Amino acid sequence: MSRYTPKRRRELQIINPNVGAARRVVGERVPYATVADKLPGVKEALSYRPIKPVDDDTVKRAIHLVDYAMVTPDGVRLCDQLDDWADEDHRARHPDAKPGVRPGRPPTVTWRALLVAMRIVGEEEFPDLAVEIAKTVWFRIPQHFHEGLGIAPVGWGCTVLGCIGERCVHIIERLATRVRYQLRTLTRLMDPYGDHVGRRLTPEQAADARRTYQPGEQERLAERLSVTANAILGATRAVTPQGMMDGWNGEYTLDGTRLRSWARSPRYTHRADRAPGENPMIVTSADPSAGWDKDQNWGHEVVLVAMAASDTDDGILYRPALVQGMSIFTRPGTDLAARTVQALDNLAARGLPPTRIVNDRGFTMLSADSYQTPLTARYGTEFVHDYPRNLLGPRAYSRGVVFIEGSLYCADLPPHLAYASVHFFIGDEHGNRITVDEYRARLAARSEHRFKPKDLKRNRWRCPASGRHCTARCSNRPETLTISNAAKPRVYPTVNTGQPGTDGLVVLPDACTRGDITINPDDDAELVEMLLRYGQAREWMTPSWSAAYQQPRSTIEGFNGFVKDEAKEALASAGRRRMHGGAIGSIFAAFRVLAANIRKIVGFLNSGLCIRKPNGEVAIVRLSKADREALTANSAPIDQDRYQPGPDPPGPAGPGP
Repeated sequence: MSRYTPKRRRELQIINPNVGAARRVVGERVPYATVADKLPGVKEALSYRPIKPVDDDTVKRAIHLVDYAMVTPDGVRLCDQLDDWADEDHRARHPDAKPGVRPGRPPTVTWRALLVAMRIVGEEEFPDLAVEIAKTVWFRIPQHFHEGLGIAPVGWGCTVLGCIGERCVHIIERLATRVRYQLRTLTRLMDPYGDHVGRRLTPEQAADARRTYQPGEQERLAERLSVTANAILGATRAVTPQGMMDGWNGEYTLDGTRLRSWARSPRYTHRADRAPGENPMIVTSADPSAGWDKDQNWGHEVVLVAMAASDTDDGILYRPALVQGMSIFTRPGTDLAARTVQALDNLAARGLPPTRIVNDRGFTMLSADSYQTPLTARYGTEFVHDYPRNLLGPRAYSRGVVFIEGSLYCADLPPHLAYASVHFFIGDEHGNRITVDEYRARLAARSEHRFKPKDLKRNRWRCPASGRHCTARCSNRPETLTISNAAKPRVYPTVNTGQPGTDGLVVLPDACTRGDITINPDDDAELVEMLLRYGQAREWMTPSWSAAYQQPRSTIEGFNGFVKDEAKEALASAGRRRMHGGAIGSIFAAFRVLAANIRKIVGFLNSGLCIRKPNGEVAIVRLSKADREALTANSAPIDQDRYQPGPDPPGPAGPGP
């Protein structure tokens, strides 16, 4: 079935000249009053879709967040920072310009009004469209707020003869054009992508339309965009009760989520006679900053940085899983490490440095030079990694030490312990897999052969058979073969045996002759690389690792589904954010995640239980699923040792004496 294209329309007009003639026979337009008289019921029909104003409290909350909560790491209000950036760019183009003075008429929509309207659009769950923002600025926000927000009055009615009313599509479209202009002005201040948007061009036209950057300008604009998105998201702190943040020490979990773009992908030619070196692309996408993901969808990727549970929480939910930071939009699978570190640096500048990060396998496989090493050097960050199947078992050996799944072990570790994870997840050479109980027993036995960190800054490690508190006994260290150590596992050296030296004497590996060993790039290059990229303080798949990993990973995956709920924020819905470009997409996403954070805080408080901690402090917690079912069914009491009732909530104030 052929599509009704303009070409097909012209072909049909040749056959039937009357096709489309209805548009040419309109007749004389008449005023609206005449239409209302001749067609009764027009006003009544229009009353079914009114633009209802929001209540004053909603506007006041949005103004409070914009004025006092959306601030940069330097403590500058975001609205003021946008003005400073605009002045800085203007002076860069015009060195003789006076500070704070820009030519042209004042903007119809101020930064403050624009941010307040975008916050209301997110809270009321309207789509992120210029039309909806325009309706919010001029019609939904009550009139008595307009002067304070700097909203210019409409000042004119519709000039289209025969228009049906004051809030017709003609006026709203003109107001939406003003909003689009201000949004494009906003993105020009912080657009590191440089691509054209909104048009499908040939590759040659796209190259001519691409923005040219000065040296260092692109990274500076990317930093501006990251500061703006995280300043918007940082308003979560103003809504979060202080008691929820007590006991939390900067534990985070990360996850990259992919969002489709409201634009078609580039179109390519499939001609077999294409010349060598000829560009196969015919036209570009209307959103060239996007890219293909693994499911062949055209879109962007954004990293969300959410709070993880603290070690002192003891498995109790003292706070909801809130997203504290986010990266700017990137093409899927590209530039992920740099943008993630940029978001974490922004959090650290706000006083929330990452002390621990729980990674999924995608972040585990990032380059250590661009991800793990910078964070460890700046903040001493501890990583909790998960490993794919190809990283299981021994991976590197040097001087009597072997690297296995994030930890260092004695090279004489028995094979059934060294390959415990391989035998459980993959199987032995015959394909037979061990049971869960046997796997746990092997992991517990393997931990006795683990090198203990002595000085992580100097990368010094202690042999398990060294010192007064050794965990193993070894014939290479006869002092450990005592009756008091009889219960500890015995190491029978087969790898760490003496080798003839240059002088003919038998020499043991350094791990066996010294109490401590320093892993250095000169002697242990492969071990150093594995430690920097995959090393972690907790042994993989042990109970301590599971306690630190499983709940945070469930937390961030649950938040992804929470913020993508089609009935609420619908972050993954491309149709609710139709403006093209990674810069405006990052800003819209920040407002959506902020709305999800606030909804999560309110839901946590509404479903929480007031308790008293063992130290006497009062807190609101969310019960576990088992305790909620027990409390609802009245079939069993909740564990009083974990949840002690707190004080009764205050009642209404009575009359005074």
